[in-house]
Amino acid sequence: MGCPPDWYLRGMTSGRWIAAPPRHRRSFAALVTLAFIAVGLAACGPSAPSDPVAVGPPGAPGASTPPGSQGAAAPGAPAPAGAAGATGGASGAAPASGPTTELPIFFVRDGKLGVARRQLPADVNIVTNALDTLLAGPSTAETDAGLSTAIPNLTRVRSTGLMGDVLVVNLSGSFSALGPQFSSELRVAQIVYTVSVFPVRVLFQIDGQQARAIGGFILPDRPVTRDDFASWAPPVLVETIGPNERLTPTTPISGSTAAAGTGVGIRVTDAAGNVVYEGSTTSAKGRGVRHAFETAAPFTAAPGPGTLTVSELNPAPSTQPLVLTIPVQLG
Repeated sequence: MGCPPDWYLRGMTSGRWIAAPPRHRRSFAALVTLAFIAVGLAACGPSAPSDPVAVGPPGAPGASTPPGSQGAAAPGAPAPAGAAGATGGASGAAPASGPTTELPIFFVRDGKLGVARRQLPADVNIVTNALDTLLAGPSTAETDAGLSTAIPNLTRVRSTGLMGDVLVVNLSGSFSALGPQFSSELRVAQIVYTVSVFPVRVLFQIDGQQARAIGGFILPDRPVTRDDFASWAPPVLVETIGPNERLTPTTPISGSTAAAGTGVGIRVTDAAGNVVYEGSTTSAKGRGVRHAFETAAPFTAAPGPGTLTVSELNPAPSTQPLVLTIPVQLG
């Protein structure tokens, strides 16, 4: 009691970086408030809680739970719906019957991070919903568009919890399995980027124990952020448009670049290959390692299939410019 009602709003703007916002800003702000209000209440005391505050099912939302105890399946219990390892690219979250919001889910494209976007229930379980969706892997259409994942397909979310602004992500032992060179760090980057739409730092646990290493990757001895994995983002990372999404003349096209002042080319073509819009923007210098850009493509075209092409206009010397093609639905 006695906590100022805008505590969590101030907290959401105190981080080192700001993730690219989902399209439905007002509804997203509401669900962030809902998912993180337990942290706001806990932070009103003189010190941070000693145990994470639960933010995902099962169990009562907001209940204080020791690490590893919440969400762990009983021996022989069936895997939760949407868990990784499902084929056919299920979205990972149960079908929503109430309000939803669209979030970026970070898969892999050409050895770097790539984005799909999914509608998820806008409730206190949003963090776990996003992680379950990530662990389920890309859909068939997303795979056809070039997305894959470095996360082992038996990985499960044991629990998620908050300690101050640190999100504790407790995963099953499969997440730490050895794999191809660099795949361990890339899978960690997928988790960090996906949950970093929320204002958190991330601490990993494996089966309830703090993780010192994931596969062959040695974790820093502290909570991590996107800045720790910026090398796994491509020179231009688009966060607000995923494969087969609806693109309108006013849809925000935003994300980040590796270097400040990077020129970002935008081209929209229709199903016949006709260019219906071509333009560019430039990323602004940010406080973190990555630098944000945002624009739109005010095209004129009939509704139907199309392609959004995003390109790097001034690549580093002796490097091939990034050219990203995303199938979209013009509307």
